[in-house]
Amino acid sequence: MGGRYDNPAPKPLAINDSPYLLTDARPTLPQRIKEGEACEARRVEAVRDLLTLARAEVRKADTAEPPSLPGHSRLRAMPLQLRDFLEIEGLRILLSDEPVEALRRFLGQQPRKRGREAVNTHRDFAIAISVAMKHQIDEMSVEKACIEVAREAELSLDAVHKIYYRRDKARVGWELAFRIWLLGPKTGT
Repeated sequence: MGGRYDNPAPKPLAINDSPYLLTDARPTLPQRIKEGEACEARRVEAVRDLLTLARAEVRKADTAEPPSLPGHSRLRAMPLQLRDFLEIEGLRILLSDEPVEALRRFLGQQPRKRGREAVNTHRDFAIAISVAMKHQIDEMSVEKACIEVAREAELSLDAVHKIYYRRDKARVGWELAFRIWLLGPKTGT
């Protein structure tokens, strides 16, 4: 069941996206210096998407009718630029002094950090905003607002309390102020 508390759906990948993904997967040195971690995050996401596209193209070649001619590789189903990128990066990884570490860097895998990863940040932010809006705009108590949002989001009251009180107060405050501004002044009071 899709609701307003769900994360937005990712756009489906298409082989036509590969030139753009290849650009992101091979950032220039000035881009790396200027954009830092954002550039690396884009590179890692692009590599993941390129690997997904490559696997899909090879899978299509496996199921093709008639099967590949003898002597032809199913890897030729990939666009040439994508295959060249993967071959070059594969050689870099295999020929490095620490191939396992080079593969981890290529895939964007960092050493495991302690603690739980935040996977529901979009949902949690939407829930915190909903509680704050019901409290401020609808003039409900925080407790009543939490009960109503818990029912809407199909979560326990305890979970909504934890989300609301753990929220980024500044970010929620700015979003709430913006939404109140959008609604305009109250009329009829």
